[in-house]
Amino acid sequence: MSETELILTIIQQAVIDLKTDITKFKTKQARIEAQIRKERAEKWLMSKSKGRMTFDWYCNLIDLDSNWARQKIKKNGHL
Repeated sequence: MSETELILTIIQQAVIDLKTDITKFKTKQARIEAQIRKERAEKWLMSKSKGRMTFDWYCNLIDLDSNWARQKIKKNGHL
């Protein structure tokens, strides 16, 4: 999977997280985790960087282990 495909996959996940209605989750813990993902997605989608934005840069921005994310995307096609 190319760097571009990895970046597109994580963009898709960020958009899904941003659109998630956290009130639909039944447990408090699930709502908290969804809210954290939503905030990370918003931060990530709204950020701007000078220079080339890499998959590792995106993962670092949202505190995601890039090696784990890369393996999971390659295995499942999504996070």
